[in-house]
Amino acid sequence: LLKYAAAAQQLSSHPLARCITAAPEERDVIVRPAKQLPTVAGQGIVAEDAEGTTLVGNEKLFVAHNIDLAMISSALDAARHAGGTPLVVARDGKLLGYLSVADAVSPVAREAVAHMLALKLRTLLVSGDHRTTAEAAARAVGIDETSAEVLPAEKQAIIKRLQAEGERTAMIGDGIN
Repeated sequence: LLKYAAAAQQLSSHPLARCITAAPEERDVIVRPAKQLPTVAGQGIVAEDAEGTTLVGNEKLFVAHNIDLAMISSALDAARHAGGTPLVVARDGKLLGYLSVADAVSPVAREAVAHMLALKLRTLLVSGDHRTTAEAAARAVGIDETSAEVLPAEKQAIIKRLQAEGERTAMIGDGIN
């Protein structure tokens, strides 16, 4: 599972990909080169190697490829409730399982949010993650408002909408989009 996921993710610059590609090195797992096909924004990645095709991503990617996730749906929900982002892995149309990754909350994040709230500033977490994962992250740092499953272009639209409503905005993030 890990070698296929890492092979598929090796050409991606997404932070989740970096987590997946670092793991085999720590475990002495050999990863073969793969050719990454176009990424599906907000869904995941498809890659090919000499022996087959690997999919790594969220449920939307697997619905689009007619791969049933019913047997792991409760495990995916549990991973999200714990604050993780489950990445499902399939090989040649066969479900292999999933990996769960999570952002470590910065030790100063909760304190920073508390300072913003003390200044009566509105805080909003806008994330591409599943709603349950985003809400868990928001709770961890004290943010009350969450907008989840948002694509990069939609994040910009949210900022523009807030500005059009007269809100003064600032965005703090990982710099991915």
